[in-house]
Amino acid sequence: MRALLFIGGNGPARDKISRLLEDGYYSIAADSGLELAKKLGVRPKKVVGDMDSLSDLRLLADYKKEEILRFRVDKDETDTELGFSLLSREGYDHVIILGGGGGRMDHFLGILALFDRSPGPKEWYTDDTYIASIEGNFTCRGYSGRQVSFFPAGSGVCTMESKGLRWPLDGLRWTRGDIGVSNEMTGNDFSVTMKTGRLIMVTEL
Repeated sequence: MRALLFIGGNGPARDKISRLLEDGYYSIAADSGLELAKKLGVRPKKVVGDMDSLSDLRLLADYKKEEILRFRVDKDETDTELGFSLLSREGYDHVIILGGGGGRMDHFLGILALFDRSPGPKEWYTDDTYIASIEGNFTCRGYSGRQVSFFPAGSGVCTMESKGLRWPLDGLRWTRGDIGVSNEMTGNDFSVTMKTGRLIMVTEL
């Protein structure tokens, strides 16, 4: 099941993710991700976090007590991590993160670290970047010359095949620490088939 997780930081413009919003997926907000959700015209079902970055606490007035999961500021988990864990416990296995752009680098790396988990989030949209976890078969649409980068995730060995990339991934054996930066699409889409392991793909939004 798919679910949206709105988080703090710069998020995508509505026209970039209109399909996701129109499909009516279950959604929650982590702290100031509630502001992004409101901007995009979405009312998340729940709000989670310490609320230390929510600029207008009056936004919580629309929620019942049981719809707000508030935590202490001094805690071990980030608000994004709390939101992801909540969705995982509720059975959502395809979590799509919205937001998280333009902020502190440690926050960015903290979100990216979630993708190294198994299971982890499946997709992440910031204001200018799209990140996806690739397992099995994956296809991405775009345009000729669009740059796309790949990074191994998890502890296994990545072996894969690809179509539509200037530098094919066929025959490579990647492990954590290997990088494939600034590959390019040769047409309007590309595909990757993972034989083993998992890749993180990064491209412009």
